Amino acid sequence: MKLLIRSKPESFYRAKMKFTRQPVEVDVDADTATILMNEPMLSVTLVQAPARSIEKTEETPAQAPVQAPAGSRKQRSEKQKSSTADSR
Repeated sequence: MKLLIRSKPESFYRAKMKFTRQPVEVDVDADTATILMNEPMLSVTLVQAPARSIEKTEETPAQAPVQAPAGSRKQRSEKQKSSTADSR
């Protein structure tokens, strides 16, 4: 995975690498990329994602929100609450 990284302070060390304010392109694995992207002292831009992850995202179908089936526990408890409120 290729990243374009620059440091916000004059110099900064993370993941055994030194970064300066001058942007530098690095090729790192996914774990190191996650660490660098989550570092607030660095400005990180993704230059190139691995082909594998792009294929997975295209193949993964969008999931529809799951609704509780009719007569489910949640619906029954809501009915009980409303009938209890009516009796008061």
